[in-house]
Amino acid sequence: MLATLLLTPLLAVAAPPTPPPYPFEKEAPADNGDRTTTREVALRSRWLSVPHGILDTYYYRGTEPGWAYLEGRPSLTAHALGIEASLRDGRHQGVFYVEYIDATFDAGYFDDVDEGTPNHLDGIFLDPGPWLGLAAVGADYLHVIPLLKPEHTAASIGISLSFGVGAGLGVVTGELSSWDADDVGNPAYKRYLDGSDRDEAMALPPVLPLVDVLAKLSFDFGERATIYADGGLHTALYWGVGAGVAF
Repeated sequence: MLATLLLTPLLAVAAPPTPPPYPFEKEAPADNGDRTTTREVALRSRWLSVPHGILDTYYYRGTEPGWAYLEGRPSLTAHALGIEASLRDGRHQGVFYVEYIDATFDAGYFDDVDEGTPNHLDGIFLDPGPWLGLAAVGADYLHVIPLLKPEHTAASIGISLSFGVGAGLGVVTGELSSWDADDVGNPAYKRYLDGSDRDEAMALPPVLPLVDVLAKLSFDFGERATIYADGGLHTALYWGVGAGVAF
């Protein structure tokens, strides 16, 4: 008994002090190394087009009786290349992107729809310049639905489906050359084929809004690499692919 009384103070002094409790545990739990937020950087490629059904409202397609030019109305298409950075937390993902949208449609004849009897000689001929397009920035929000969780495959692969909306702005680059019918009856396409000087560059707004409504199917590998395919509306209809890294 006497030995115990004598050793107790000595043991108390020799024992390492107990660390104080983390003072803000309830408000900000200490980091245990398990992050819920994933950061991703990806390159993306998109192919855009304006449906013929929409263009038919404004311009003849070129299959009508009496169509004057040897070719029909061109399809309006574009190709976009960009880079995006995203933050994903659970089922929520925010995407920020920069891209260049290059107009890829061919030069061609556009004859606006007439009221009454069609006149297929009063259309315009348009020729996109080499740098016609949009330099764009924007942001999207996506809701992520897991289809195959990484923990079910030893973190080797995960599959998810996302739906999102967003918006952006594009600065117009390049010029769109235009030819009209002249006063002596030469239609626009004849003046173009004859090598006549263009009338003017078509007036384009300096900035265009971009509206996004999309769906995306993603494949994550080892929680470090991702590839995806997506499609929807990027002001025009589009489909695309992307690949990136997560950290």
